[in-house]
Amino acid sequence: FTGISDPYEEPANPELRVETENVEVDNCAHQVLLKLESMGLIKA
Repeated sequence: FTGISDPYEEPANPELRVETENVEVDNCAHQVLLKLESMGLIKA
């Protein structure tokens, strides 16, 4: 759990990296949903 006294540590090999600068929020959310679907965590 990352909190005030525990800084965020970027993962070395993330399963998904979403670039959010100059990208619509809907596009970012869609990328996350596609990844979750491909992992079988949610239904299409």
